[in-house]
Amino acid sequence: MSGVDPSGLGTITLTGGGSAIVVGGGEGNGGVYISNKPFDLGFILTGGAGGGGNVGLSAQLGYITGPLSNVSDPTVNYNASALVGSGTLVTDPTTGNVVGGTIGPAGSIGGSVTYSQSGTYGLSNLMEWVK
Repeated sequence: MSGVDPSGLGTITLTGGGSAIVVGGGEGNGGVYISNKPFDLGFILTGGAGGGGNVGLSAQLGYITGPLSNVSDPTVNYNASALVGSGTLVTDPTTGNVVGGTIGPAGSIGGSVTYSQSGTYGLSNLMEWVK
C-alpha cells in the first residue's frame, strides 16, 4: 500500500453486492478491507436507500482516503454501470467532498444515487471486545 498511498492514510476495499433501484430502492454490499493507518483488516458491510435506475450485481475494488473512520461514516454514493464496467464516487454528505471510489465489472446498465451507512468489523473491534 505504501506505493499507492505514500502518506499512509488509505483504506482499500474489495466488495460485492447488489442494487435494486428503479426510481426508488436500495443497495447492499459486503466484503473485506485493509487499512494502513491505523492498521486494521476485517469485513465491511454497507447498505442504503437511493433513487435512479440501477438493478444488478457487482464486484468492486475501492479506495477510501483518510483514516479508517471515513469508512464507517455515512456517505452519498454516485453509482454508474455499463456493459464494460461499473464505478462509484463516494462523497461526504456534510461537505460534498469526494472521499473515495470503487471500480469493477458491471452486471447492469444504469445509474443511481444512494445514501449509505457502512460498518467495519475487524481486528480493532476484536481488540476492544477483548479489553
